[in-house]
Amino acid sequence: MGVYAAPYPGNSRYAVGLSQTVEVREDGSFADPEALVALNDRARAYVSRALPGLDPEPVEYLHCWVTSLPWSEDGMAVWETDRIFFTAGHNLFKQAPRLGRALAGAAMAEELEENLRPAATLGRPR
Repeated sequence: MGVYAAPYPGNSRYAVGLSQTVEVREDGSFADPEALVALNDRARAYVSRALPGLDPEPVEYLHCWVTSLPWSEDGMAVWETDRIFFTAGHNLFKQAPRLGRALAGAAMAEELEENLRPAATLGRPR
């Protein structure tokens, strides 16, 4: 089980995540809702065991949706229709500063950079 943990700014809260996923249906509903509850319980147990001094009871839950694209699990792209931009890909937070600037520019009537469009297959293994 892969786990990551990081403090929020100001160290008032701590984020803990698991590198596991649960299956979802085409409509976005969970195939097995209890599997998500089990992951929540595992994260809480991890905090109790590995992070002494922290309250293992979550303040809130944030379930991240991981998307993979046909050309790579680590791929990303921006689709555009009628000046609406939709971003999909894995680990987008790592790209956030650069991606944010590019999307802001595109939203301000500039063109979306070609290397961000799906045809560029960004993240595709070479």
